[in-house]
Amino acid sequence: MAAPIPAGVRTPRRLTQQLLALVATLPQAQPSLVPRSGSATVGTLGAIKNNLPTLQVRGYEMADRIEIAKKFIEEQRQQRDDIIGAFVEGSVARGEDTKFSDIDLVLVVEGTIQHNEIHVWRDGVFVDSLVVSRETYTDPEQVLQNPFQATHINDALILFDPTEFLTRLQQEVRADFMAPQWLRKRLQFFLTIAQKSVEGTKKAIAASDPLEVCGHGSMILGSIVTIPLLRLGITPSSTRTLAQLGDISKTLYERICALEGSHERSVDEVLALLAPFAEVRSLTEPWLRGDSSEYFIKKVEWMAGNGLHREAFHTMCFLSFLPFSGFGGREKPQLSPEGNSFVISWLEKVGWAGQEVLAAKAQLIEAIMEEMEALVEDLPSSASSTRT
Repeated sequence: MAAPIPAGVRTPRRLTQQLLALVATLPQAQPSLVPRSGSATVGTLGAIKNNLPTLQVRGYEMADRIEIAKKFIEEQRQQRDDIIGAFVEGSVARGEDTKFSDIDLVLVVEGTIQHNEIHVWRDGVFVDSLVVSRETYTDPEQVLQNPFQATHINDALILFDPTEFLTRLQQEVRADFMAPQWLRKRLQFFLTIAQKSVEGTKKAIAASDPLEVCGHGSMILGSIVTIPLLRLGITPSSTRTLAQLGDISKTLYERICALEGSHERSVDEVLALLAPFAEVRSLTEPWLRGDSSEYFIKKVEWMAGNGLHREAFHTMCFLSFLPFSGFGGREKPQLSPEGNSFVISWLEKVGWAGQEVLAAKAQLIEAIMEEMEALVEDLPSSASSTRT
């Protein structure tokens, strides 16, 4: 007779039973972040956002990221004469940066772009710089149509703008940023991605295609934490979205943790995943952006050791799955048989392997998606903005 399995061991069958039990307990989907009456206005959403806890981890010496950004911009201006504007976005621009936050910086240039990304370390801080054409940030309506550009300009801390074209653009974008028709476009963008990925996940499970499960899984995990935050005008962090979500909906936070499997992981168990996570990242390095792999590994390790181990697990899942999504038109990694086997073993380590387990996850995803759809559908239409 086989020896009994200890109660703490996460076997595929036990995980499947736990996921199915969770699905059975879920209430009917309804938006839990804003009033269902549909009467929420931009002012109401702003008030909700302003009362949320701020996710900052302080209490230690931090590099002055704004000064680092200014010095980097000056370095680039000394090397090239086509820079006409520059701004910081992301956590640094919002004042939410932590000890291991990077600097997300945009350089706006005139003319042809030869290299659109610059990645360097400065004073122990990773600088993630994107070079874009002036045409990208010319028309406010065009910017509002793009969920990424709109958020970047809305959050931007402008550091170089001699003609003030960025300042004027930001003023116009901010005036309409939370107008329902533009907010709906941003939400619908991510909802559509998630809906397509749910169908793709079902097909991948049926075809026993683990790499496709990875790709579609990343799009789902990214979207279901992004939609509730955007709904309240909160910009998702590149690595701490799950913690941000926990501040506004503990119920949804727990569901997503159960979906991913982080709710059963200890800090030590999450830290033990760092080595295989780094290996998976190295396998997909041609897809990645240079030193960003080193940055994310350091960031995840810091998170796990500073009370955010569930968030660290979420980030590892999302970032390790993302290269297989083809998002943004990027080419998916072509792995050797050995690399393919390693990715499969990684999926086993993080609990995303096995037909029964994946089928149970698919059921939980569908239940969560009902709430995502309700959040978008419940958004009131309005003609309050001058733009259409």
